[in-house]
Amino acid sequence: MTKPKGRSEFKELAVGPAYPHAGTSIFPRLRAALTDFLGFQPSYPRLAEMIGFGGSKTHYWFNVFRHPHVIAFLCLLERLPDRKRLQILGLLCRELPTLDHVRMVSDPVAVSNLEDLLEGPSGLVVVRGGTDFQRIWVATAIAHTFQHGNPKRGVAGLDVYPPKKWVPIEGVWYGRQALPPAKRAEVFREAWPTIRASSAQLFVFIGIWSVAAELQKEILNLANSRLVVIASDTEPDIKKIATLIQSPLHVVTIQTTVEPAQSIKINVEPV
Repeated sequence: MTKPKGRSEFKELAVGPAYPHAGTSIFPRLRAALTDFLGFQPSYPRLAEMIGFGGSKTHYWFNVFRHPHVIAFLCLLERLPDRKRLQILGLLCRELPTLDHVRMVSDPVAVSNLEDLLEGPSGLVVVRGGTDFQRIWVATAIAHTFQHGNPKRGVAGLDVYPPKKWVPIEGVWYGRQALPPAKRAEVFREAWPTIRASSAQLFVFIGIWSVAAELQKEILNLANSRLVVIASDTEPDIKKIATLIQSPLHVVTIQTTVEPAQSIKINVEPV
């Protein structure tokens, strides 16, 4: 008696999940989507920075590897109805802050003024007011917006908070956990020589200003040749800062009472 064939033995018949896209096409498609969004094709070193792996592995993943785990993830994801699928992706993906994000409800003129400032060769932007989250969000949005549209726009800096809720900025270092003030100063002093030596065009310092008194003048001096964004957990002395730099100084003030909830509104004022 002939043993019946299993489903996998029928060459003309597909066996589920029968995923229709080759694993080698997944990452190139993501790269194409990033290219459309950013306005330029991210290089392999830049992609490596985004995903946190070395250049050789990044090149391998984008050109050779078949990504069985990613296919398995997609096969499970596609079994969810559209609304649930988007919901789980929303839970798994961090928020990408940008100045044109739906969370921003600011006057378009204020946002345009801020975007114009990012086109200059140097200057200082101080983000103040609001909550810790709002200041971090706005500073992060400035940096992400700065990087879009130009592959040569490098960013460097330090954020003392871990990027649990937002997409991290390429080139910026983050605390593995929220650093207490005393530890912030120590970490910043150690990291400053390396950060300062960067060829980046934009520097971002979040949660540092108030604990880095001995380095404040160096940060301000950096703003005379590059663009610098400061988001401090204390109110900076704007008048004093204005006397110490020659480049444009703009203050981004976050309004505390905004509707709808979770929205952010800013005022941008030159000093």
